[in-house]
Parts: sequence; structure tokens; C-alpha cells
Amino acid sequence: MAAYNYHKDGHLDWKYAAVIAVFFVLGGFIGSKIAISLDQKMLKKVFGVILLFVAGKMLLSK
Repeated sequence: MAAYNYHKDGHLDWKYAAVIAVFFVLGGFIGSKIAISLDQKMLKKVFGVILLFVAGKMLLSK
């Protein structure tokens, strides 16, 4: 629905939207396979490190 609204206003390039959609689906599929194969404790640690990295980047940006 949002994509249609952006398209209607002329702010959407379908070529870029298609590429992003393909990589979104591939990333979700590959990410889920990796998440299933990891130990739960390791997955929590990896997720925590990523959250800390993103939080630090947000705090240090303008």
C-alpha cells in the first residue's frame, strides 16, 4: 500500500524497489537458515552485539 502511494506521488522507481524486494526476501531466507543453525545463546549474543553497535552509532550521529 505504501509503495502504491509513493508511486502515485511520483517518488518511486520500480527498478530500485524490485531490487530491494528481492534482496529483502533473500536476506530473510538466508538469515532464518543461519538463525536456526546457531545455538540460542550464541544467537542472543550476536543480536546483543548488533543492538549495541546500532545504539552506539545512533548516539554518536547527529
